Amino acid sequence: MGSAKKKANIIKAPEGMYDILPSEYMMWDRMRKVVRDFADFYNFFRIETSLIEREELMTRSFAVDDEMRDRSFVIQKGGERFVVRRDPALSVIRAYVEHGLNSANQAFKVFYEGQIFDKNGFSDAPEFREAHCAGFEVIDGESDPVYDAQIILTLCRILEELKVTGITIGLNTLCCRHCRMGYRKQINEYIKGKKNDLCAQCEKHLTGKIEKILICENEKDKLVRDSYPASVDYLCTYCRSGFKIVFEYLEELGLQYALSPRLSSDCGYTTGTLFEIYGADLPYPLASGGRHDYLVESVGGKNTPAVGGLIYLDRVARWLKAKGVTIAPHRAKPKTFLIHIGALARKKALGLIEQLRESNISVWESLGRDALDVQLKLAAKMESPLALIFGQKEAFEDSIIVRDMKSGMQETVPLKKIIEAIKKRL
Repeated sequence: MGSAKKKANIIKAPEGMYDILPSEYMMWDRMRKVVRDFADFYNFFRIETSLIEREELMTRSFAVDDEMRDRSFVIQKGGERFVVRRDPALSVIRAYVEHGLNSANQAFKVFYEGQIFDKNGFSDAPEFREAHCAGFEVIDGESDPVYDAQIILTLCRILEELKVTGITIGLNTLCCRHCRMGYRKQINEYIKGKKNDLCAQCEKHLTGKIEKILICENEKDKLVRDSYPASVDYLCTYCRSGFKIVFEYLEELGLQYALSPRLSSDCGYTTGTLFEIYGADLPYPLASGGRHDYLVESVGGKNTPAVGGLIYLDRVARWLKAKGVTIAPHRAKPKTFLIHIGALARKKALGLIEQLRESNISVWESLGRDALDVQLKLAAKMESPLALIFGQKEAFEDSIIVRDMKSGMQETVPLKKIIEAIKKRL
C-alpha cells in the first residue's frame, strides 16, 4: 500500500511529452549522426534557432488562423505573446531575415535538429504533443528546381542509410500567387456544391480557409475530396515548367515517385512543389516538405524563394522498432577498458583516464565497481581489445597490467610507458 502511494506521488512529465532514455539514446545518436553526415556532404550548414518565437511570426506568415494558433503552446508575459516552436521553417526564415544572412553569390543552405510541439498531438501519434525532427532549408533568389530535388534526395538518402525500406515519394504542386486565384475559384465552386456532405467544422471554412477542407481527416470530407479539382490542372506556364523539371531531376536520380494530386498542406505559405516520403506499410510520412517562395517576404525580407523539408525522427524510430530493425550505435567500441582494484587505484585512475584522453585513446571504466570479475565481464561485453588492470600493488609501484582480452596474455608496464605500450598493441 505504501509503495503504491509513493508511486502515485512521483512527478511525471507533462502529458504528451516524453524522455529519451540512455537505453534508447544510442539509436537516436546514430540517427542524428547520419543527418549530420549527409548535411555535411551536401554542404548544408548547421543553424539552431530559439525554441520560443513571437506569436507575430506565425500571424505575419499568412499561415495561421485561429485553429492553428489554438494548436500552439502560448506564453504571455505582460503585453507580449510568444509561442513554443511548432514549425521550424518559420524560425529559420526569421533568423535569415533578422541577421541578414543573404548572399548574392550563393544559396543559403542550412540544416537543423530539434523539437516541435503541438497541443493537439501529431497525426501519427496523437498521444504525443512533442516530436523530434531534423530538417533542411535552401533560400535562393533564383527559385531553382534543382534545390527541390536536392532536398528530396537528401531526405531519401538519410532514410535509406537508416535502413528504411519501401521508400516512396508522393509529389504535388500548389499554385503560385498568380495561378492560385483561378484554382481557388474552382475549389470554391466544387466544395460549395458539396456543402451538405461536409463535416460541421469544414462548413465553417467555406467562407475562409478553403484549403482546410482539403486536409480534414473526417471520413465525410475524404469522400468529398476524392473528386475535387487538382491543382496541377490550373498551373501557370512558369509553375508547370518548374514542376516538370523536378520530375526530370528525380528520374535522373533514380528516385521512385508518384504524382499525388490530392496531397495538400496545412501550412498556408506552401507554394509550388509539395512532397511526402513514406516507408513500407506506413499510412503517414516519415519526411515531408515543399517550396515556400513568399515566406521570406512575409516576415519582412525581400522577395526570396525558398524550399525545405524535414524528417520526423520519432516516426523513423517507431518504424524501425515495429519492423524489428536495429541500427548500429554511433559510439565506437572503446580501445581500452580500465579496471581498478582498491581506493588508491581508483584515485589514481582519474588522472590515468585523462592521460589516455589526451593521447586520443578511448577508454571505458566502471569506477563504482570494485570486484575484479565484474569489471572483467564488463570489459568483455564492451569488446575492448585491451584491459588495463590497476590494482593496489600496481598503484604503489606506478605500474599497470595490460591484458590482451582475446589471447589472455598480459604484461606489467610502467605507468610512464603506458601510452607507448597501448599504441604498440593496437
